[in-house]
Amino acid sequence: MPDPFPDPPISTITFSSIISGHKLIYLGAPFTGGHSLTMDWEPANGHSRVWQTERKTTAAKPDPFPIQGAERTFATIKGNIQVVNLFFNGDSAGALSPPLTLGFEPGSKRARVWLLDRGAAEQAGVDVDYLLPKLNESFFSTIGPGHELTYLDFDAVLDWEPASGHTRIWRLDRSRADLEAGISAADPLPTKLAETTFSTIRSGHELVYLSGDTVLDRERSTGLLRVWRYDRNVSSGDFLPDSLHEATVPGRFAADEQLLYIGGDRVLAFLPSTGVARVFDYDRVPVEDTKQLALDDVEQRSLPWVTAAVEAVGPEGTSPPAGVLPQLQTHFRFQSASIGEAAALDQIRKTLTEARDALADMSQVKALTKREMKAREPGKYNAASTFPRGNPNEGTAISPEYRRWGFTGGSSEGRGDELRAAIMIHEAVHFVDPNGKDAATEAEKKYDTISADQAIHNPSTYATFARHVATEEELRFGKQPWR
Repeated sequence: MPDPFPDPPISTITFSSIISGHKLIYLGAPFTGGHSLTMDWEPANGHSRVWQTERKTTAAKPDPFPIQGAERTFATIKGNIQVVNLFFNGDSAGALSPPLTLGFEPGSKRARVWLLDRGAAEQAGVDVDYLLPKLNESFFSTIGPGHELTYLDFDAVLDWEPASGHTRIWRLDRSRADLEAGISAADPLPTKLAETTFSTIRSGHELVYLSGDTVLDRERSTGLLRVWRYDRNVSSGDFLPDSLHEATVPGRFAADEQLLYIGGDRVLAFLPSTGVARVFDYDRVPVEDTKQLALDDVEQRSLPWVTAAVEAVGPEGTSPPAGVLPQLQTHFRFQSASIGEAAALDQIRKTLTEARDALADMSQVKALTKREMKAREPGKYNAASTFPRGNPNEGTAISPEYRRWGFTGGSSEGRGDELRAAIMIHEAVHFVDPNGKDAATEAEKKYDTISADQAIHNPSTYATFARHVATEEELRFGKQPWR
């Protein structure tokens, strides 16, 4: 099985003020606007700082924490407390819930939940309480000494006992940490979702959630690394059934090194004793059949949209029906094409027809691993990429980035059902049009101003136009990635 971190670290830096006694807690990215944030907390005295977090570090710019945000010394958040950030929750924009932070004291079983005030946390160098107000203070009945809690997204909290391997997953009840309801004294984790006892994941191991239903299992003494697939449908038995990665690399990480997922397939390794922080690229593999997901997307959306568009514009050499003219003009501005209005229309018809046929076939599409995708087009890594017909590498490749959308691991990751369908249309146009060129995505302002000559060869134009015709709604996919 592959190594989850096969490449050397992307960047290395030695912190001067984040050292022994500090613990890092990723607070996630905002849903819109703002920056990714990490809490730098000293359990011994409660002192904390928030750092803007840059996951795209480089050798030239290695600092993952370039700007300090708020600073606060907490009077009661210190000592033997586990601080667990409960990120924004939701698999659609409408279902998004606010970010919460859980403070769990194993000795007393006390649990507190605060609202994470991201606006306050981003204030540079300001002494402000960014965990305010407190929304819940209660006591667990069965979660106590020897338990470790990890958030697994979508209101699922892993409760692991390393000594015995006994593990449960609990449902976070956000109604018991509601800003409108005042401070609740009810257990915020009332519902058990799953339970098992691991035989090999026990003391000496560390569990780190890597988003997208993947969990890193590190054995500190041997350097064994495994990444497990989390199956949310299992309620009794092993809910980490499949190992996606496995490698033993002694010495890569020190026993006391902290591993922290900071979004975007980046993992921060921080060694408190030296202050050294390294950023690694997580070589993600899909947790589901990526090719089958693409086939389903094409069957359910991409192909019907393009078929509707082909029928709407009519055959070559004819005037299009009046009903489709507004959409044609909005997206293609064909009347101002240098090759003439009629020739531009026929080019649009030809491209749509050939894209439809390519989508109906799909033999040109293959799924690649992350490393294979990067090798295919060095310097690029996208959800999909295409070389046109006739190219030695002709066809479309889809990567592990081609996956379902979720606010997972503290970041907006993956693509919504409609956005994935648009991607497949986009790639089909690249495949059939040797002159296809990305002049503008539908989310860019310049989409509405590129010339007709550019638009009739712009893959994003075809995807947006086809959906507009099929659904009678104009959607700019990239602005709403959850759709």
